[in-house]
Amino acid sequence: MPDANAIPVIDLGPYLAGEPGALDRAAAALSHALTEIGFYMIVNHRVPAALVHEVYRQVARFHARPLDEKLRIKLDKHNVGYLPMMGDTLRTSVVADVTKPNMSEPFFMARDLASDHPDVVSGRRFRSANQWPEGLPGFREPLVAYCDALERLVQRLVRVYARALDLPATYFDGPFIDFQYKLRATHYPSQPKAPDDEFGIAPHTDTSFLTLLAPNDVLATAHRAVNRTGGERYALAFFCDAQIDWPIAAVPTCIGPGRPPRYETTYYTDYMIRYQARTYNVFDDHAKDAAE
Repeated sequence: MPDANAIPVIDLGPYLAGEPGALDRAAAALSHALTEIGFYMIVNHRVPAALVHEVYRQVARFHARPLDEKLRIKLDKHNVGYLPMMGDTLRTSVVADVTKPNMSEPFFMARDLASDHPDVVSGRRFRSANQWPEGLPGFREPLVAYCDALERLVQRLVRVYARALDLPATYFDGPFIDFQYKLRATHYPSQPKAPDDEFGIAPHTDTSFLTLLAPNDVLATAHRAVNRTGGERYALAFFCDAQIDWPIAAVPTCIGPGRPPRYETTYYTDYMIRYQARTYNVFDDHAKDAAE
């Protein structure tokens, strides 16, 4: 049995430098990590450590603001903005029977679309402008820069995923042009005496194609967070999915005679509307709006 505590480390340096054979070596390491463990760490990914540090600093600034100020940009139906403490319950979890809301507060942002972008003007679901706090200079710019850096990384990383699935390296290039992403910048207050069924975020598996998590605590595959450190904890999770109009379906190397797809083909908007309506308690009084 593999050691569940041994998180594989994948060095992207040779691949990003264009060394011959490096892509397939990284793909083999990725395949092992995701079939045997479920998590991996990457090094030499070219995301500046100073930028990550600055984003953490800005996120702490935001969460330190008074609640009434944060609620001015309360999470909307496009899933951007501030989600208050106990604002979501992971009823969709397939690894636990979750009944209590999460003891955490996240700020969500997506691709920073301009106010005159056609999707913003038309009000297209999940393609809105972000909600930014007022009176917090220096907050927006590093978060946008961080997402831009991770977008570039993801567009290189999906080629590793393609080869790990025995697909052509460019198989996911099309779906990951202008792809959907969300950055969840979460504050976990200290829970030194939390009961066993109360979490900063309850046990769950992620819904995205892939998630990039900035360095922090080590997690298990079906992961959860409880802050028992006695101090404040923050997390930066970058959830990545294909572009909004791309069908989400099983890839050819994972199906065949006697191996039908486990799930029906769907689309980002349809899936996220269902997920949002079931997960976010802030929509309890606006269920019609959340599901329309």
